[in-house]
Amino acid sequence: MLVKSFIEKVKLKQESDRKDKNKRFLGWISVYIPEELIIAAGFTPYRVTGTDSPISLSKTYFSGNISSHVLSCLEGTLRDEYDLLEGVIIGGETDAMKRLYDAWLHLPKKKIFVGIVDVPKFIAPYVKEHYKESIIFLKRELEAYFKIKINDEDLSKAIVS
Repeated sequence: MLVKSFIEKVKLKQESDRKDKNKRFLGWISVYIPEELIIAAGFTPYRVTGTDSPISLSKTYFSGNISSHVLSCLEGTLRDEYDLLEGVIIGGETDAMKRLYDAWLHLPKKKIFVGIVDVPKFIAPYVKEHYKESIIFLKRELEAYFKIKINDEDLSKAIVS
């Protein structure tokens, strides 16, 4: 019940944000995606939570033994529920999320930015360094794709906002 209530609040906020024509949206799927990077890039973070619609279209991309959350997120985009997004960033913490990245990257009519962050599976100094490099790589991808510059000042402002 608590999770459902949270998702309903997120969706209400997103509906309110959609009405602001001056906002640009970048979707994210994973708690490991730093929203501050999205904000510093000039976008409003948009949590991709999946769809309430029956799962049918996404089954043409995945077999039946994949995460229902992944199926639901892909279903939502196939049904144009995320048409306001200029891009999406996916956390690669599971094989299913990595397959979602692959599918979203190759959708024929959805030519948007698609990024992935390699998420650590355990804590160790070299793992932290790898995660840091993954975030830096994402930053560079965002800058190149959108032809923007994300500087330290923008990141600092996003962190304290």
